[in-house]
Amino acid sequence: MSSSEEECGALAGASPQLAERARDVTRGFLMVLAPEGGPEVEAVLLVVSELVANAIQHAGGVIGFGLKSGEGSR
Repeated sequence: MSSSEEECGALAGASPQLAERARDVTRGFLMVLAPEGGPEVEAVLLVVSELVANAIQHAGGVIGFGLKSGEGSR
């Protein structure tokens, strides 16, 4: 992993089975990248929450979850 790239390993080897847990992990990850917050952060939190909730409700759970930032990532 390059120095310009960061990954969130808080859920390594495990998948969140609650949207709230995924949101909490995402919030911590984003606090490092964008400590000032903002509408983009809120949008990402909403998307993560919805995706995990939908996976749990319609697909029986989450099989993978990761967050990554790096050059070209937004």
